[in-house]
Amino acid sequence: MNAILTAIKSSWAMSVEAIGAPLGVGTSCGGCRPELAALVAAAQQPRAAE
Repeated sequence: MNAILTAIKSSWAMSVEAIGAPLGVGTSCGGCRPELAALVAAAQQPRAAE
């Protein structure tokens, strides 16, 4: 999970497909694809300034 979050935060993996290829997630049964998509979507949401 840490590798996935690091990939998303560093902005090199901003789609389920971009995460799947190098990390090998979401490429077999596809059961985790909705969760991966949610993580990517959450990372793309603008954050309010504090």
